[in-house]
Amino acid sequence: RNAVPEVQRQLTGQANVYLMASSFCVGDPYLPKEIVMFAKMEGVRFRVVHFNNGMHGWEYSEAEYKAGFPAYLAALHSIAPGAAFIWATTTAIRVESQPGPTNARINTRNAIAQQFVRGMMVDDQHTLMEKHRDLYADDIHFNPNGSNISGAQAAEEILHALEKSAQKH
Repeated sequence: RNAVPEVQRQLTGQANVYLMASSFCVGDPYLPKEIVMFAKMEGVRFRVVHFNNGMHGWEYSEAEYKAGFPAYLAALHSIAPGAAFIWATTTAIRVESQPGPTNARINTRNAIAQQFVRGMMVDDQHTLMEKHRDLYADDIHFNPNGSNISGAQAAEEILHALEKSAQKH
């Protein structure tokens, strides 16, 4: 989320960037409904959907996360038929908390998501930001430099998807 200004900056003149931020997580039955409501409010046709939802909902087990992933993907596909989809891996955290986010749980959630996103483009934010563990602003979020690095990679992936989409049409 902090990387969005960098994505917008890099894609200025090439794409409109929309952000749907939610505190609902995969596994929460309200998340798919919120996705559909967001799309109705925006009222645009999405050509690329860059998505991730792995850092919220620590009260949900990984089994619930896995059980909820198909409905999450179905909601995304319903709002963007024919769009290119890019799944972004969840980044590590600086300091773990019990109960709550731990890097082991993040790794498990990334592995669960990878089972469902086969065939989609992947923006490996986790690997990228592992190289920048000195750029945390707090225990979870990155400082502006880290956010810019993250956003630059996301923008590059989105631009690549837009170029591939244009070649198909």
